[in-house]
Amino acid sequence: FSEQALEREGEEVLEKLELEALEEVGAIQKAISRIDNGNYGLCVKCGDDIGSKRIVAVPYASHCIHCAE
Repeated sequence: FSEQALEREGEEVLEKLELEALEEVGAIQKAISRIDNGNYGLCVKCGDDIGSKRIVAVPYASHCIHCAE
């Protein structure tokens, strides 16, 4: 039973990692669309500048630090 429990736990971790990776890919694709549309670096909620430090830290950020909170 312990081997099965460990195996299932490993599968759950892999599933979570896969989901997170897919979400990140989606965010990157949206950022590419914003680049194509000339809106990259602008908050999708308020329209303010996201800020260079945030863009460097999270290049696919879609919200300024205030809207992200």
